[in-house]
Amino acid sequence: MSMIKSLLPATLALAMIGTGIAEERTVNFELVNPMVNDHGTAPFIQFNTLSDGSVTMTESPMSPNIEFSDLTLRFDSLPELSIDRLTLRDDYQGTCQSPYGATSQYYEGRVEDLWALSEVIVHLCVEMMGPEEISLNMEIGFAAAESYIGDPIVPESVPLANVQAYTKNITPVRVVDVFDSTFLGKPLKLTLEQQPGEIYLDYGSKFGFKVNTQWMGQEDKTLVISSQYSDPFDKAIGFDVIEDTTLPDFDQIQIRVRYKDSAGVLNQTDFYPLFMLMDETYGPLEIPAP
Repeated sequence: MSMIKSLLPATLALAMIGTGIAEERTVNFELVNPMVNDHGTAPFIQFNTLSDGSVTMTESPMSPNIEFSDLTLRFDSLPELSIDRLTLRDDYQGTCQSPYGATSQYYEGRVEDLWALSEVIVHLCVEMMGPEEISLNMEIGFAAAESYIGDPIVPESVPLANVQAYTKNITPVRVVDVFDSTFLGKPLKLTLEQQPGEIYLDYGSKFGFKVNTQWMGQEDKTLVISSQYSDPFDKAIGFDVIEDTTLPDFDQIQIRVRYKDSAGVLNQTDFYPLFMLMDETYGPLEIPAP
């Protein structure tokens, strides 16, 4: 008979089980290795080095649209460009193109009285590289004068510069559970993040609940406990760990993640052998002799 000993019993009250209001997901991105191309349109404005920048992405499981806000660009020799909200422009026909492939999402933002210009316009090209990574291609321009007796004399905006950049997720991490154990004779600490995400392994990317590992004598890494039903709107609650004494010694510790989905329903992943998860992250590991 299988003897299963619960090491970390669930403490969540049954009252938490049920549907709830779906919550938005907010991700803060920092621009990485931005490249700037100054068109020389306005010689009195010098777009040289972009020291840093950021943008915020918000999405909801109840809406197909992704919203971008809080775009900030800091150039070494110019006042900061800051836009609180960007507007999706399905009708935009400009020249902004992603260098990484076809991108159909274009956003527009405007700010008044900047750089001695009455209105600065930013057209933003967005390509989703993964749940936590995007690439950006921005065209910065200024609003053209309008004609009051017919069509505009010139296009709506005159390009000033282009900015291309990768991004890095800098959203603050919330830890919801910690599990301390011994693995292959050395102390191991597993730290569970609330927000699921994507990590890149030798064989490719994997999406799921991120667990940071501190294994004595080894490099700190992140393993993933996945579920076929998990998505970016899930929120981890904690670990469940069991010890199945019917299995070989190295495979006895099994672990899973309890979480709430976007509707507030309590769920959990399958149990996975700790050895399998560690082998996937640090492997190939040698199976201990009996």
